[in-house]
Amino acid sequence: VKYVGSMQQIVDMAEDFRRAGTTLSMHNPNGPVCHAASLQVSAALPDTPVLEMQLRESAWFDRLVHPALPAPVAGRCTLPSGSGMGVALERAPAALIAGLWRWGEEPRNGHGPS
Repeated sequence: VKYVGSMQQIVDMAEDFRRAGTTLSMHNPNGPVCHAASLQVSAALPDTPVLEMQLRESAWFDRLVHPALPAPVAGRCTLPSGSGMGVALERAPAALIAGLWRWGEEPRNGHGPS
């Protein structure tokens, strides 16, 4: 979703793929907000076989949004149940990360994105 531009563009792309005789398989190597958006779009598409996602790549992933995104069980994820995409930013951890780490610098004191 992040790189294509919008949720609607993903839906349109999936329809183009369907007309061409194939399916769209999304990949999300990004954070929890993009993951929530990707989950919602994947669930809305009738024939999306899989959503590739990061799993335990960063200790911060589960701390950046509330409520926490449901963990996959047997290869499937439950949609978050909140409004909109189902999650909201958790401001305290986001501010902590911003204060400890800047792009291109090594994390200080062992903190920051991994």
